[in-house]
Amino acid sequence: MAEYFVFEIAESLLGKLASNLYEEVSRAFDLYEDVQSFRDTLSIVKGVLLDAEEKKNKKHVLREWLRQIQNVCLDAEDVLDGFECQNLRKRVLKASGSTRMKVNHFFSSSNSLVFRFRMAHQIKNVRRRLDKIAADGNKFGLERIEVDNRLVQRRQMTYSHVDASGVIGRESDREEIIKLLMQPHLRGDGYGDQKGLSEENCLSLFLKWAFREGEEKEHPNLVDIGKEIVKKCRGVPLAVKTSGSSLFSIFDSERWEIMRDHELWNLKQQEDDILPSLKLSYDQMPSYLRHCFAFFSLYPKDFGFTSAEIANFWATLGLLRSPFGSQKIENVGKLYINELHSRSFLEDFEDFGTVYYFKLHDLVHDLSLYVAKEEFLMVNSHTSNIPKQSRGVRTIIFPVDGVGVGSESLLETWIKRYKYLRHLDLSNSSLATLPNSIAELEHLRAFSLDNNCKIKRLPNSFCKLQNLEMLSLRRCLGLETLPKGLGMLISLRKLYITTKQSILSEDDFASLNNLHTLIFEYCDNLKFLFQGAEAQLSSLEVLIIQSCGSLESLPLHILPKLDVLIVTRCVMLNLSLNSETAIQRLKMKYLHIEQCPRQQTLPEWIQAASNTLRTLIILNCHCLEVLPEWLSTLTQLKMLHIVNCPQLLDFPSNMHCLRALEDLIIDGCPELGRKCEPRSGEYWSFIAHIKCVSIGKTRKMKLLFQMLSRLGLNCTH
Repeated sequence: MAEYFVFEIAESLLGKLASNLYEEVSRAFDLYEDVQSFRDTLSIVKGVLLDAEEKKNKKHVLREWLRQIQNVCLDAEDVLDGFECQNLRKRVLKASGSTRMKVNHFFSSSNSLVFRFRMAHQIKNVRRRLDKIAADGNKFGLERIEVDNRLVQRRQMTYSHVDASGVIGRESDREEIIKLLMQPHLRGDGYGDQKGLSEENCLSLFLKWAFREGEEKEHPNLVDIGKEIVKKCRGVPLAVKTSGSSLFSIFDSERWEIMRDHELWNLKQQEDDILPSLKLSYDQMPSYLRHCFAFFSLYPKDFGFTSAEIANFWATLGLLRSPFGSQKIENVGKLYINELHSRSFLEDFEDFGTVYYFKLHDLVHDLSLYVAKEEFLMVNSHTSNIPKQSRGVRTIIFPVDGVGVGSESLLETWIKRYKYLRHLDLSNSSLATLPNSIAELEHLRAFSLDNNCKIKRLPNSFCKLQNLEMLSLRRCLGLETLPKGLGMLISLRKLYITTKQSILSEDDFASLNNLHTLIFEYCDNLKFLFQGAEAQLSSLEVLIIQSCGSLESLPLHILPKLDVLIVTRCVMLNLSLNSETAIQRLKMKYLHIEQCPRQQTLPEWIQAASNTLRTLIILNCHCLEVLPEWLSTLTQLKMLHIVNCPQLLDFPSNMHCLRALEDLIIDGCPELGRKCEPRSGEYWSFIAHIKCVSIGKTRKMKLLFQMLSRLGLNCTH
């Protein structure tokens, strides 16, 4: 049965309506009363949405009512986006000072007179529709629930120090339970090699995830309910773990009873069927988290995610809301991922400092498909199977089995039919051109053309997409130049570039005041980034450069907020060329250097990040001979990975001063690795204080390479 995400959509919409922008615009266009009426009605309806969602499986007429509300909210969101588009156009127009652009604007459909008439009609239409739907809802007798109380209580996601004495169960089974608790993921029986747990051991596992240590003794009534829940998990460890996690720090017995007595347990099940328990755990999530979780269904099984990638996807669809007001969306995305992890929905989870890497268990992925059906529609072949009536299509991800769209006429059809697209992925396409009509997708937030080898230019009309937040042109090996007017994409936050240009215009990039992430790949002719640039890229926090064989230097002095720097396969780049005097202080937290053959030691400017750098990864630097003595000044360094640097023979003598270091990996450095062997190596006393020391290949390094592969960095090891 498909899920609806009405509460989250309504809450997001009300947040927009409360902003100063919409109040000012609605007054300017004489629509204030209509907008306020819509807002007031939606506030009333929102109060009963949670109760309706709880009861929709018992009263199926509620499902249709919720669907109608969701549709009118999405339509209202499109109308509000129209206001945003108009506001962004005016900003670009004002900044350009171009008479020609102003004339074109007047004669276009977006001039104020046409816009005022169109917006007035649409606002009044959605207001009338919502009024009718709200009146229909009065007959259902719904209760007001103002706050979604399925709040997540975060817990420490580690059992590295599980106390065997605290494990309930037979003495002979304690080791088994501790082993289960310490596993990064649980496979369960019926789809792995484990046998089902006994009821006693299931209860032990459940209590470990539902309570803090010793807490269950204070709530014997909840333990009794937990025993009944455990019986319904049929010995499957993953079912037990997710059920316990979803009730963590919840002491309301009624909430426990709702899970125990839910009708989902009565579905016809195979002996090892886990879906009911997962669905119940999913139902315990707050609405914002359920909405985000459903989007995992758009990816294949066993897909390796990075937190940056999925957070960007959620953000472009407007799904991320900061609980603390002004938090960065990247950090909000990591919070959401942490919440999903705390509920045992993620596996192979690894924290690399500024980014997480993880996967979904196959059965958790099945759940995402289950809750998303009818909400999302998959394209299964080159002939579009998207129904014509799907006006509300927001996302098209076309690559199917690695094959992208090849029909320009099909793309034209999509542009005409789905004007409200937010996310369009045309990766692996064989398109030679993009139509000028691409500019009609004014609501578009994310566009990808990765791995297209035919296209040489983007139409200049592309730069009219002022709402665009993410543009990815990775491995567009035929792309000769970036479109003129790139600086008009003033909402751009993430930009991924492959181009044949040798020099990039400082002017275009200087006006991208929201640019957070910039990635260059396979830019073979690129010698300088923003040559002679004086203006700072004041918002840029992530810079990734891969396989730019002609690049000679990096302008770090114009990147005051740089958090993450990844440089790989840049054979002409000498990182030491940057003037240390021009780099007074860096705020960098993550530095990754790979296959930079001109590096014999680390660049001096790293010292400018001595108070912030937490992760330093050095891979395949075959000419690296020495680590500087100043390495010990990196007082915040927590993770140091050195891989395939065979000429590196020694550590600095003051290595023991890195007191914050928690994770050290040395692999492919024969002599250095020998000297660091536990207890026998001559450097062991320097590093014995480090919590995790690994000499040789490790699981974490394997996951690191998988994560870098997701970022497009094809590392070899």
